[in-house]
Amino acid sequence: MGIAQQLAGTRVGVTGGTGFVGQALLARMLEDLPDTPLVLFVRGRGRRSARQRVERLFASGSAFATARERGLVEAALARTEVVDVDLDAPADQSLVLPAVDVLLHVAGTVSFDTRIDEAFRTHTTGVDRLYAAAAAAGCDHVVHVSTAYVAARRPGPVPEDPVRDDVDWRVEAAAAEALAERVELASRQPARLARWRERARREVGAHGDEALGHETERLRTDWVERQLVDAGRERARSLGFADVYTLTKALGERVAEERFGAARLSIVRPSIVESSLRHPHPGWIEGFKVADPLMIGLGRGDIPEFPGFPDSVVDVVPVDFVANAVLVAAASPPPTGRPARVVVGTGARNPLHLTRMYALVRGYFDQHPLPGVDGSPTLPTWRFPGVDQVERQLKAATTLSRTAAGLLRRVPVTGTRLRRWGRELDRHEQRYENLTRFLELYGIYAQTEATFLDDTAQALRDGLEGADREHFGFDPTDIDWRVYLTEIHVPSVAAWFRGRQPSGPKPHKPPPALGPATSASRSPRTAADGAKADGAQAEADTEVEAPTVLAVFDLDGTVASTNVLTAYLRARWHDDRVAGLREAADVLRGLPRYLALDAAGRDRFLRAFYQRFAGADVAALDQLVADELGRRILADLSPAAVRRIRAHRDQGHRTVLLTGALRSFCTPLEQLFDDIAAAELEVDATGRATGHLASPPLVGPARAAWLREHARRVGADLGASYAYADSRSDAPMLRVVGHPVAVDPDGPLYRLARRERWAIADWRDAERAPAHLRASAPGPVRDEQSPAEVG
Repeated sequence: MGIAQQLAGTRVGVTGGTGFVGQALLARMLEDLPDTPLVLFVRGRGRRSARQRVERLFASGSAFATARERGLVEAALARTEVVDVDLDAPADQSLVLPAVDVLLHVAGTVSFDTRIDEAFRTHTTGVDRLYAAAAAAGCDHVVHVSTAYVAARRPGPVPEDPVRDDVDWRVEAAAAEALAERVELASRQPARLARWRERARREVGAHGDEALGHETERLRTDWVERQLVDAGRERARSLGFADVYTLTKALGERVAEERFGAARLSIVRPSIVESSLRHPHPGWIEGFKVADPLMIGLGRGDIPEFPGFPDSVVDVVPVDFVANAVLVAAASPPPTGRPARVVVGTGARNPLHLTRMYALVRGYFDQHPLPGVDGSPTLPTWRFPGVDQVERQLKAATTLSRTAAGLLRRVPVTGTRLRRWGRELDRHEQRYENLTRFLELYGIYAQTEATFLDDTAQALRDGLEGADREHFGFDPTDIDWRVYLTEIHVPSVAAWFRGRQPSGPKPHKPPPALGPATSASRSPRTAADGAKADGAQAEADTEVEAPTVLAVFDLDGTVASTNVLTAYLRARWHDDRVAGLREAADVLRGLPRYLALDAAGRDRFLRAFYQRFAGADVAALDQLVADELGRRILADLSPAAVRRIRAHRDQGHRTVLLTGALRSFCTPLEQLFDDIAAAELEVDATGRATGHLASPPLVGPARAAWLREHARRVGADLGASYAYADSRSDAPMLRVVGHPVAVDPDGPLYRLARRERWAIADWRDAERAPAHLRASAPGPVRDEQSPAEVG
């Protein structure tokens, strides 16, 4: 019988169906196994239940496009049971599963720098909970997806043997959990907290206790994360494994053999899983996989040299080969008590050496350059000089970059040129840090001298007949490496990169592009209007009014090139030029004091500086702005900022100006903003300024508090809203919204935006002209963040 006939009527359970291999597996089952009942073990996420996640995946996932075209999804959902299961829950939490005949355990995290406790919960103790529940439910056959690298760092031919049995997985898992508890306790010691608080103060400055607390806690949790990641790496390497991933996957095999070794157990060991060769379509991939950062780094010119062995084998296998092997193994259970180990790789029968991969990938990017930081990058020439030399070169470059960046950070970064230098140094420092981490994590896989034998896999392939050879084949000799790399895989990875898709453990989501205007109305839109909200088509048959979306802008340094000093001096100059010159000289003499106050807190600076308005006729100041200064204020606006404001208004978003500037200087901007929150001068009975403010200035955390309250009053959805600012002091406000954008940021905000994966916009180079304010509304404005900025 063929595979479809062998699995017809077999109740198959699947874990990890929403992952990369899992989607390829389910897509094949939907299309070619119409009579196989499915039980999917999926964890609910947020407001979406497990069932809703599966339905959404089948309805919109790119892997299921063919199934949708063939009208197979509805029937597939009818034969699919979805069970909400958290496999990473603590080991003492019981797990109850429905009965399945065959369990395909595909779930896992392919991350080489996971915390040691999380790696054990995912790949070892979680497996024990799962298989205990499966055995209790009467499961007859388990197909356990592992990795070929469980053989530890062994050179030469690696047979399909059981993993080593000299490591007690229970002891290791318990030690990992105990270590996590100790590290958490150590992170709360007063001496450490004091050091982190001082570091946070140097980073965030006087931006309020909330910002200081947020940064201090980030430093603490980062330290915990590093300690546990380093612990996992060192423990794995002390036992001869490449990393904590391969260690815990090896121990997961031990668990599988304990639970199902006496029954029927198939262990599938794929090598480095990459994009599909044929199914669901050539080049199908979701995000970056193991080898892809290396390829993209080469294409961007970011990896000047690589410490791999030129003759080492990069054992890459297409994801559809892995999915097919899992299904063939499921349909061909081994004898009771004799586990089968199925290696799915290419190194033994169709090896791809590092030098050939390098030549093919570099040749592709020669013809199809990736965007670089400064145009098309210069591709490096790898000479493979050896690990020691590459590490020495990288260490020297890292030291130089960090020294220069550290010196620049001691200088107030206020000028355009200093900002540019600071950002460039930050970019180089981040590049070297990423390269160091990349080489540490992935370099070991390019220095392997192992060849994974696949005799059991070949026997399964030999058993395929007729159409099964085409539909379920996974023969490595079918791969033409030139065609696969230059015509299928690398173009897909490059397209994914150009689309700025997530590539790391913390996915980046840039703000949705602001599409074309659908109505001149500025009122909140309804879904029935047919407008687009955040790039998703609204349901046409609903009459529910959409929540208000806010677009919040800082003024100085973001929307305009001015600041409170220039605004004040202009007003004095127009009022009395001689007095204006005297004031300019006095401001210059007091500049060190103002800078010190600003460093201590922007609110202190504003309160001190606005004392200069004591005795001013506020009504006369308003009239001066209306008659003389208004045109100059408009001339200082960034055209890019005006276009973005207009685009938000065209989308029906409510635009807000949130600034520490005086309200008098903001009146020319009323035609751009629905709401303006600015500083107000206190006036006496005669209408003259007292030198004090009418209320505390909206700076730092106060902006975030004001924005939350404003959103509550107007019924706005902050998760769908936008905020634009240029200073680290605005971080609390940026954190409040779902789409923060750092506009020409200062050094500290630039570093924060890179770390948080916020959008970074460059508006400073745009020509400033008031004509943009009078022009008709521009076309759609796209997100201005470049791939270079999202890292």
